[in-house]
Amino acid sequence: MDADLPLGLDPATGYQVQRLILEPGDRLVLLSDGVLEAAPEGGSAYGAGRLDKVLRASRALPPYEVARLVVQEVIARRAGDLADDLTVVCLDWRGPAS
Repeated sequence: MDADLPLGLDPATGYQVQRLILEPGDRLVLLSDGVLEAAPEGGSAYGAGRLDKVLRASRALPPYEVARLVVQEVIARRAGDLADDLTVVCLDWRGPAS
């Protein structure tokens, strides 16, 4: 399925409902493009590869620590000078309440 425009970009945009099946123990990480595109002056973007490494290495951490770690890494990569938004949300699905 194709991705929709970013939420809030155009109030007239219609969005498609996209279903996602989560199993207990799955982790969902939502982030803004400012995370992947963050780059030092003249350097390469943070990118999906770096993000993947951090997420794999931190899978035993609680969700709030994962989000904090990603934000800290991106800020360090940009030497604290963010050129774009930086949003990270990390959620763990433990299954339905019993």
